[in-house]
Amino acid sequence: MGGIGKTTLAKAIYNKLSNQFEHRSFIADIRESWKKGVHQILKRLIDDILQQDIGVRDENEGTYIISSRLKNEKVLVVLDDVDNVNRVKLLSGNRDWFSSRSRIIITTRDEGIFKGVEVDCKYDLKEMDDAQSLILFSKHAFRMDSPPKGFEDLTREVVSITGGLPLCLEIFGSLFCGKESTEWGDMIKKLKKIPRKEVQERLRISYEALDDGQKQIFLDIACFFIGSDKRIASYMWEARKFFPKGTEEIEAIDPSKGGSDGDVYQDEQFKKLTSLRFLHMMKGAKLKGDFKDSVDELKWLRWENCPTKFEVNNLHATELVVLELPHSKINEAWEGWSSFKRSSNFLT
Repeated sequence: MGGIGKTTLAKAIYNKLSNQFEHRSFIADIRESWKKGVHQILKRLIDDILQQDIGVRDENEGTYIISSRLKNEKVLVVLDDVDNVNRVKLLSGNRDWFSSRSRIIITTRDEGIFKGVEVDCKYDLKEMDDAQSLILFSKHAFRMDSPPKGFEDLTREVVSITGGLPLCLEIFGSLFCGKESTEWGDMIKKLKKIPRKEVQERLRISYEALDDGQKQIFLDIACFFIGSDKRIASYMWEARKFFPKGTEEIEAIDPSKGGSDGDVYQDEQFKKLTSLRFLHMMKGAKLKGDFKDSVDELKWLRWENCPTKFEVNNLHATELVVLELPHSKINEAWEGWSSFKRSSNFLT
């Protein structure tokens, strides 16, 4: 996860070990630095280790210098925020590039990178617990390890929003620093709705690294399925390929985000929703009209307190995977069964 403290931890280790190595280099933010050219990164690495300005004209020259001139050197190298296994190989090469006494530290958001290179030890950095979070936030907000009198409850409320993410704790702590307790209420409400831009930008990198299918699943969870049984959601994802959102490509509707109990939805409202795959009906809501060619792609229907009178024609839910009818008083004679039993693989 972005902002969890990988770079900060790597810097702390690097600073602690630096005096044990005459030759060392910390290459920060390789994901972004790579855009400026690989030979620039190679030059930085070589210059740091040899402690002199070495002209590196291209990638081949850079790798040759590292593999030939640094063979017997004991080096400490940190490769920070690596997002591609080939970049690790290009910068650290084989184990015979450096002395066996050397140490290469890699930080990455993608654990899969370690499968492509030989590593001796992996460490999975976790979020901070409540006690650690409180200390870190307090250091930035109050310049002390705990909140002063009168700020205890407010501080715990802010800390709970961060989810133990060090980046959030630092940014939010600085944001609240020097503010009176009377100002905290409105600021907390805003943070709950919209995180700080710095946090959004850092976390977005993790989202952009996902492939299209993973992004769709992420958005499904964030927008619709928080609190749902993950096993049920997986049935729908397995039965569906993933495509972007759009007017005709809307794939999920959850009236609970803005509807009310007992609403009535007419067929005209669904005519253009030909890609709809998730529909959550509020308690007692009704569907009315002719739904021919409207919900043919529907995979998941959740209809709370479904009415006993079924007023829908041509509802051909042949692709249905999940059917939830909680708190409904329907029986085996319910007219709606004919619409859903066209699908042989749904979970009731």
